Amino acid sequence: MLSKAAPVAFLLLDMLAQHAVCTRCAQMAVTEVIAGGTPQQQKAVMNALFERIGQRNGQIERFVLHSWARGPMALTVKETRAKTILSASKVYPYVINPYTGCQHACSYCYARFMKRVTGHKEPWGEFVDVKINAAELLRVEINRKKMARVWVSGVCDPYQPLEAQYRLTRQCLEILAQNRWPVTIQTRSPLIVRDMDILKEATDLEAGFSVTTADDTIRELFEPHAPPIGARLKALDQLHQAP
Repeated sequence: MLSKAAPVAFLLLDMLAQHAVCTRCAQMAVTEVIAGGTPQQQKAVMNALFERIGQRNGQIERFVLHSWARGPMALTVKETRAKTILSASKVYPYVINPYTGCQHACSYCYARFMKRVTGHKEPWGEFVDVKINAAELLRVEINRKKMARVWVSGVCDPYQPLEAQYRLTRQCLEILAQNRWPVTIQTRSPLIVRDMDILKEATDLEAGFSVTTADDTIRELFEPHAPPIGARLKALDQLHQAP
């Protein structure tokens, strides 16, 4: 299985790096390639992919693929148009959630309560609603509300895998930075380094990583589809070292 599937997966990885295929299409294709194998065979293919990524030192590619590390996971993606995006919060004055649902599927996540109000039947981590008009709404709402700190995000990871395709978090951060609003970003994903150019422009921005353990074996138990701890720490160091 590995000898047949790994070269195909490598080809998809190269196409992804060259922007010749979207991340969602690549995920579906890789899943299809390895779907017929046993869990052990699937893990062998994914380990081969991670080794290839490590050789290339590709932070974004690592991010895109990390959610497949434990084999295929069903995911229902729905594009929606939200009614509002800059919402009041009890943690910070405002919060922006570009997505409903989170692919990281952390077992302890408090945001699991969202299913009670959204009506989703899928298990937590297997559905994501994409608010495709998030930036459009923010451009309007930012001019109607009093400036205060914005939390990105409260009930989803703003840099979960789908962000690589939809770029909603990036678009919202651009608007906030251009209008000089204070921002606090909370994530588990090294994809945040993609937006370093925006982070440098912001006048009042904080970015932090959630790290619940230093042991990736434990991390896999509670955060099965979140990025490896080492990738988070490396990204955090990159942010810290940025001029």
